[in-house]
Amino acid sequence: MENMKTEFQTFNDMMKRLVKVPHAAIKSKLEAEKAAKKQKSKPQNERPKP
Repeated sequence: MENMKTEFQTFNDMMKRLVKVPHAAIKSKLEAEKAAKKQKSKPQNERPKP
């Protein structure tokens, strides 16, 4: 029974892994996702403004 982790231990372990991720890695993934969304949502038949 001692092998089983409690809910708190599982949560704590996950948070430790999450905090270990460098800020730059998270930011670069976010920026890539934003760029992909922007390209996807851009209308194809938009008329250029004079």
